[in-house]
Amino acid sequence: MAPQIDGFHSGEIVEGTVTAVTPEEVTLELPTGRVAVISNRHFTHDPAANPAESVSVGDRLEGAVLVREDRENRIVLSRTWALKLKAWAAIDQSRANDAGLEGKVTEVIKGGVIVDIGVRAFLPASQVDVRHVKDLASYIGQSVTVKVTEIDRDRDKVVVSRRAWLKHLEKQAAKDLLAQLAVGQVRSGRISGLTEFGAFVELGGVRGLLHVSEMSWKRISDPSEVVSPGQKVEVKIIGLKKGGKRISLSLRALEPDPMKAINVGEILYGTVTRLADFGAFVAVAGGAEGLVHISELSEYRIDMPEEVVMPGDQVVVKIIGIDRKKHRIDLSVTQAMAASLDPAGLPTPPPAEAVEVVTPTPELPPTAPAVAEPETGAESETVAEPDAAASGPVEETVAAAPADSDPAPNGASPAAQTEPADQTEPASPAGG
Repeated sequence: MAPQIDGFHSGEIVEGTVTAVTPEEVTLELPTGRVAVISNRHFTHDPAANPAESVSVGDRLEGAVLVREDRENRIVLSRTWALKLKAWAAIDQSRANDAGLEGKVTEVIKGGVIVDIGVRAFLPASQVDVRHVKDLASYIGQSVTVKVTEIDRDRDKVVVSRRAWLKHLEKQAAKDLLAQLAVGQVRSGRISGLTEFGAFVELGGVRGLLHVSEMSWKRISDPSEVVSPGQKVEVKIIGLKKGGKRISLSLRALEPDPMKAINVGEILYGTVTRLADFGAFVAVAGGAEGLVHISELSEYRIDMPEEVVMPGDQVVVKIIGIDRKKHRIDLSVTQAMAASLDPAGLPTPPPAEAVEVVTPTPELPPTAPAVAEPETGAESETVAEPDAAASGPVEETVAAAPADSDPAPNGASPAAQTEPADQTEPASPAGG
């Protein structure tokens, strides 16, 4: 049986009214009428502290019964023991309820700081915050909430973590937010990281995925083309799995869908964006991208799309199919070419995107020196120009000479006399 004095058990916490305060002791009157005393050494762990600075006459004060009386028959109490007993009770309760404890940072020691939670608790430097803290001294005097991670009652050892408590709050906030999220909502967020397949967006405690395909109606090859880490964005929730295990977000859902502005049968100008073995992808009005199957690229059989088009080429296409649910457009170049027989059926090409087609001029075959020509006719003068540039007009003059000139003596044209028969063939296309 625990020791008793006047009905009080050892370690029992009692409360009394302060009747006198001196630098050496505090006197209290207990509810039973007995007088109790708390000496300075039982009032605080700081021997230089003055109780008069903490309490006044008339205040209510608690102390743990030490089961003894002083020479004046006063029951001896200990405030420090009472605080310790209450602190350990609070520690046990916080661990049982997974709750936090509030304390004050009192000093910096090697490897961390000391927090007063009724008992001295060690807070490691790595557990002060969710991020690394360089200046631990800045926390001295601050009140912090911590979670108890380790205890040893026999050695009065307590280890706490503020980081664990902050993580606990984030988790609770995320749980509350998930209960409010719904598909179709527009939320503000911040880009927290980029990957090859998209970007992660922080939504105030929870993280969602913004896939690269949902960043724009146009084709995006790299997420950094649209967003960057730390950027604030408005996103729409397009998918939400139970429990918040996956939140799918979209940027393009907040912009007009360019597919709504086009219809099957329209003929449009577009730009080839990329090639595949099975065809070419073409961007049309508003950035909507469609596929021209290889069988719809040319009127004659081809093995590879690059035989007729290359990325960056501008082409006329006809919309032959639209799957709005799958966001797929089927295009045809051959059917658009058929419409070219009726000029009214073709759209007006956009000036800003017009593509200049440059046709190289065929080179002239080498001509013989002028001294080889005894004739003085106009045909000989034309052929005998050694300094003339190999341009279109010169080529046309040379090629037209046999048709427009009179036959030369001996039944041969001047060109035939000065040029070998196998070199006159390349000049004929320019002459038409």
